[in-house]
Amino acid sequence: MTHRPIKKILVIRLSALGDIIQTFPAFQAIRRHHPDAHITVMTTPAYGELMTASKLFDDILTYRRMKVYQVSELLAFRRQFLKEGFDRVYDLQMSQRTNFMFKVIGGKKSGIEWVGAAPTGTVRFCEPALRINTFNRHQALLAALGIRLEKQDLRYVGSPLKIKLPPKYAVIVPGASDTFKGAKKWPQAYYAALCQFLVAHHITPVIVGGPTEGNKGIQEICPEAIDLTGQTSLSELITISQNACLAVGNDTGPMHLASASLTPVLILFSGKTDPTFALSPEPHINWLQTENLNDLHPNTVIKKVESLLSLS
Repeated sequence: MTHRPIKKILVIRLSALGDIIQTFPAFQAIRRHHPDAHITVMTTPAYGELMTASKLFDDILTYRRMKVYQVSELLAFRRQFLKEGFDRVYDLQMSQRTNFMFKVIGGKKSGIEWVGAAPTGTVRFCEPALRINTFNRHQALLAALGIRLEKQDLRYVGSPLKIKLPPKYAVIVPGASDTFKGAKKWPQAYYAALCQFLVAHHITPVIVGGPTEGNKGIQEICPEAIDLTGQTSLSELITISQNACLAVGNDTGPMHLASASLTPVLILFSGKTDPTFALSPEPHINWLQTENLNDLHPNTVIKKVESLLSLS
């Protein structure tokens, strides 16, 4: 590796929301290590607002997926990339897609220091025999450059709310991706039962989620719940989460956002995901798991919530 000054940096993290959130310790560590550098982040359009709110980056490059056969687009991408004049790239995505990106720009011949998983990169991360979580993967990659990660805390990224919430409320996140044919979703009727329990203990359920999610069924059973589905930005969701007494939801991005707000969380996992790999071992992060979430009875979750909130 050369010892030239590193003045212009690109950090790559494309998706998805949960992975983006878990990458913030690395984002913050890179900014601390290069306080005076001009740092650009490359990500997908959905996460631009969050990156701007973080105040960690001087610029944002929007990535749009390209196919191998789209030669003209690949060449245009190469020209733009090289024109930016980056001294170093931190590839925190570490995927086949970003390894291919390194090839497109010319690999080692580009003269750009590439820190990631690319086989011919300047600093290369080699997958260990045992799977490790995102935090430890990034720490292993960046340790070679003397960069140390710190625990996650995104409370400073929160933005003011346009609405007033009750003094005591719990965040409910009933949505999730349709990966594994919806296996990551706890039934809405079960969430409604949990909401009714919270209301009985003078805690208002606040339902959040993306604009394409349909959560009205919960409010129909528990009309006291506040449904903010599709009405919040990611930075507003941080503020909502950090002021809640608890967040309960499926294994999905907004729950990782809540945990990064240091709110006590209870995440519900099916057998399709390994919680020990997906989560960092922090005292405010709690989880329950069954092979099939349809078999996770509401009373089991309610008892755990009762314990976490010291309601018994």
